[in-house]
Amino acid sequence: MWRRAPQAAASVAVQQESAAMRVMTLSLARVLQGQRVRVVAAGGARCQSSAAAAGTTNLKELFMATDQFAGRHLGPSPKDVDEMCKLIGVKDLDELISQTIPAAVRREALVELPDGTIGEAGALALAKSILQKNIIAKNFIGMGYHGSHVPGVVLRNLTENPGWYTAYTPYQPEISQGRLESLMNFQTLVCELTGMEVANSSLLDEGSAAAEAMAMIARTVNSKTKNQFFVSDRVHPQSIDLM
Repeated sequence: MWRRAPQAAASVAVQQESAAMRVMTLSLARVLQGQRVRVVAAGGARCQSSAAAAGTTNLKELFMATDQFAGRHLGPSPKDVDEMCKLIGVKDLDELISQTIPAAVRREALVELPDGTIGEAGALALAKSILQKNIIAKNFIGMGYHGSHVPGVVLRNLTENPGWYTAYTPYQPEISQGRLESLMNFQTLVCELTGMEVANSSLLDEGSAAAEAMAMIARTVNSKTKNQFFVSDRVHPQSIDLM
């Protein structure tokens, strides 16, 4: 009996799945005929969709994206928004924005955006189609703005390694932890190769990194008496301007 029980359970599950498929097929056939049907899952549980919640569905609702953002978003409800607006003394979110964002930087024109029913996969496909319109031209700006080649071994073992860009703390779902660890390893390696006591490893642009290095040096000396900093004239002009 102990060996037959899993087989019996599997058989029941298959029968339920087959019954559910027959129900959905029949519902789809009725929808294609223009009828409105009640969508019910196997075991009598109602499908978790906006159309099923209303008890009926039509052809358009049946083929709507199931990975929409609103259904997975844990944001405030309209009631919560009204209570928060009342607490801070504004009528609605429009009044809050008008009091917070200066009119000079607000855009009054409506932005043409999807209606929100295309789902996550549809949004990614739309974004990819827009990105494909970009023209990747040759860059002749120079002055430090140039392309770079990252060896494949570095890509595979560092920048594309999930051990570096995933979080190890449940409260911080970011890549900062792995990034900081990789920077520490890089700085340690630079110090060992060069014999220097410290090594900077900024993720900023070149000008900001130069200013950061200058600030770090200034904190190691008496900046009140030593308030001049020598910079080579061969440094890029935008870095000198920022410093």
